[in-house]
Amino acid sequence: MRLAIFATPGTPVKDDRDRVPGEKVGLPDETKPAYLIVLEHLGMLDVPSYQASWAWKRQWYTANGFVEGHTLFTTEERDGLSTTAVDAVLDDIANVLEL
Repeated sequence: MRLAIFATPGTPVKDDRDRVPGEKVGLPDETKPAYLIVLEHLGMLDVPSYQASWAWKRQWYTANGFVEGHTLFTTEERDGLSTTAVDAVLDDIANVLEL
């Protein structure tokens, strides 16, 4: 599952759930500072084909200027979903957006 968040300081946050890797990314108002933050939930990393898909997608994100911990965030579900870990990632996103 992926959630892309467009945010411009001082405006409401909106998401873009239909964007796929490989598609051009347009920001809401290119005259203002804006962020595109992607949160990927990696729910099946124990499945080899899923791991391979994530490895490809991670390379795509890096090649397209996404930086882990700044514009690309992930949550995992290797031994069950940790709400504490998810909350920590959401806090990291809020800090990047200065919310």
